Amino acid sequence: MADDAATVRMLIGKQIRQARLSRGWSQSQLARALSDASGGCITTAHYVSRWERGERNPGYVWAPVIEQVLDLDLSTSGATASVGLESIELIQPPVATVANGGSEDDPMRRRTLLGGGLGLTSSAALDSVSGMLEPVHRQLDAVLAGPITEHDAIEWERAADHYSRLVGRLPAEQVLPGILPDLTDLARQIETISDPLRLQLLRSYSLLSGLAATSLAGAGYWLDAERYWRTAERAARLSGDREVGSRVASKRAVLTLYAPSGSPVSVLSIADDALGLSDGRISPGSVNALAARAQGLALVGDRAATRKALSELETAFEKLDDQETHGWTAWSWPETRLHHVRSFVYSHGGELQEAFSAQDVALKSYKRPLSTGAVQVQMHRARSIISSGDPSQGVRHMVTMLEQIEPSFRHGYIGTSARFALQALPERAKRLPEVRQVYELISGGGT
Repeated sequence: MADDAATVRMLIGKQIRQARLSRGWSQSQLARALSDASGGCITTAHYVSRWERGERNPGYVWAPVIEQVLDLDLSTSGATASVGLESIELIQPPVATVANGGSEDDPMRRRTLLGGGLGLTSSAALDSVSGMLEPVHRQLDAVLAGPITEHDAIEWERAADHYSRLVGRLPAEQVLPGILPDLTDLARQIETISDPLRLQLLRSYSLLSGLAATSLAGAGYWLDAERYWRTAERAARLSGDREVGSRVASKRAVLTLYAPSGSPVSVLSIADDALGLSDGRISPGSVNALAARAQGLALVGDRAATRKALSELETAFEKLDDQETHGWTAWSWPETRLHHVRSFVYSHGGELQEAFSAQDVALKSYKRPLSTGAVQVQMHRARSIISSGDPSQGVRHMVTMLEQIEPSFRHGYIGTSARFALQALPERAKRLPEVRQVYELISGGGT
């Protein structure tokens, strides 16, 4: 049965890919066309890629949309075929806690786990169940439709907080199946109400969109991430909440450091926008913007300006509310982040003694040695080892670290961190066999 399902997925994927290429579309362009034609659902290049590779079945939700947009008939391939009950029964709410914990009976948490799979069930079963659950969920929403209340607004704030504790810790494919449908549901509610509840929902919509962008960037889907950054910033403006706008813009500035189309100039511009939204207040948004400025200037190579920016960041961090420096979410600013920025600045500034010292402090501050932030610091270390005159050892260090992490994390900002490190290689060392290993490990991300 598993072999049959894999064959069906491969046939479907081949049809989709051929139809897409015949139109001259990229995977991102097809994802955009499908989202526009879906009547409210959203998909990304990540899922188009998985469909085309035969890793997922489009299921009941997307098969009809694909047929409409690409003028295909997937019914004979089994694109909407169900799986047997014996496969569905494989799905059980796991007992183990995830990230910062929480009850296995939490509906939002279960939805995220089921959507992402967490490797606990067969992908064929998940593809089918995911396709069946979403229409059922939408029917239930229609039956329960009623006036939006303050309670709904609070629930969306809780959902945004929940996801902020998962993004960056779990791969995109485990988080986005929860965030994206929730964004669709929230958008539908926003359309039906007026102020002041609408402003509260727009605030949550901005944060959820920013989290989707962060997750996509972490997996290397930069073009898709850009779309969600724009949505997040527009929602923040419409909400009138300048602090949320500052949080979103500053997060975008930091991650633009690693985007293929990013540049230090664009990083500094976005960081300035975030600082403007903060109105001079010390907050996670303004502190993150100062961090982006320091890192952007380090890439420019202006040592004096970088030192000044880093000093401003350190001063602002000392004034942060204690609540914002404890715990971990995608938006908080614990001391670990300050150590990370110091590591980045000194490593890219070529100040080796300070760089190695900053890296030591940063690595000790991470509770999980293979977290995305810690592995980025290891890429800083590799760059410093290369700059100190031992390129072979530096590149071997990169290979060792990259081989230990979840493959999908290699293609986003960790992949760019690796490329930054390789930029320090002297010409004679670029032919080292380990260099090819690094490129093989970080290749194959999103479009």
